[in-house]
Amino acid sequence: SAFFSAGFLLGPGLGGLLATTGYASAFIGAALFRVVAIILVIFMIPAVRKETRSTSRSEEAGPAISYRALFALPLVGAYILAFGDYLYLGFDLTLMPLWMHDHLGASVAIIGIAYMGWAIPNIILSPVGGRVADRQRRSLIIAIFGLAQVPIYLLLGLATMASVVVVLFIIHGCLYAFIQPAVDAHIATSSHSTMRARVQGMYSTFGLVGAFFGANLFSPLYAINYRLPLFTMGMLFGFCVIVGGIMVRISESRRKVVEVVEEPIQV
Repeated sequence: SAFFSAGFLLGPGLGGLLATTGYASAFIGAALFRVVAIILVIFMIPAVRKETRSTSRSEEAGPAISYRALFALPLVGAYILAFGDYLYLGFDLTLMPLWMHDHLGASVAIIGIAYMGWAIPNIILSPVGGRVADRQRRSLIIAIFGLAQVPIYLLLGLATMASVVVVLFIIHGCLYAFIQPAVDAHIATSSHSTMRARVQGMYSTFGLVGAFFGANLFSPLYAINYRLPLFTMGMLFGFCVIVGGIMVRISESRRKVVEVVEEPIQV
């Protein structure tokens, strides 16, 4: 999560700073980073031997798992959380820079700094969030740090200065650093070993559907009033956190009951 945030959000920040010298610089920088990524993949990711692949497949071989298992209660809860989380991505891709530039008077550099303000605390605190997710009930973490983001969206909608947005982005990044590791850990725990890739694919699909939905919903709302997308996003995200968090909580309770029942009786 920390490295994902580093690439996904430091990229726009650095791109915004590079764009102050010319928009071509941002595209050239993006191309150079991709070349570096290709080199790292070639030389740092080891190849898997054929014998190892065969052994791994034989170890995971077992009875076929129905596709209905992809929609088990704990996974549906995670999908709903992903849908709500990616609503912001739809807003970010379509309206975020326009909103900051046209209504808050932010320059390209300030927009880039805002993204970096979100990313840096996320990078620093995500390992801490992962440790907390390993030790505490994940549904509680999701509820606390998910619902705490709702006022952030409302305050963003009320913001009148770009500097306020930068501060709110920093706070938002701190909160996100705790909820995302909890959701990721929940998905890993709830996925069968032979279907983890399919679960991750379904999780990403629901997230992208949320981004698509957000982009198409928020654009007409923005045309009516530029504050409406953020207010609407806050309400929808809060609803997804409540519904998805309840499903995660129920699945945790069921898992705990099963563990107690299956625990051997000591004589």
